[in-house]
Amino acid sequence: MDYLFQNDYCRIYTPKPDLPEVLHIAWVGYWEVNEGLVAALNASLDIIAARKIKVLISDCRELDVLTDELSNHLQTQWYPQAQERGLLLELYLDSEDFVGQISLEMLFSDVANSAQLQTLAVDNLTHAFEFAATYLSTRKT
Repeated sequence: MDYLFQNDYCRIYTPKPDLPEVLHIAWVGYWEVNEGLVAALNASLDIIAARKIKVLISDCRELDVLTDELSNHLQTQWYPQAQERGLLLELYLDSEDFVGQISLEMLFSDVANSAQLQTLAVDNLTHAFEFAATYLSTRKT
């Protein structure tokens, strides 16, 4: 697969031709606020805006943990900016790491409570792309 951006924290895949409004990102590693992670987050926001992305598939299976500082940054900065750029829905595959799962559960619970964009867990990439396609087709009718 081709990448639009890649570093130690993420791989942003080129959208599928039949789903140009769906972006697939694999998030990896231990997340704390640092230059490399901020670059990854900013790249994702730029791509969401430039490509008019409506659905983000966040593959978090390789994510280890989110620090509280980073979780706060996502809630107060990244999610509002992603919404402003047109993102409507985030589908995510949970971390394979237990601590990562807890970090994500807390993050997505806080995102849901703050009435930001809709987030849903999915069990695999195939289902994520199928759900994204269905979601987008129902929005266009």
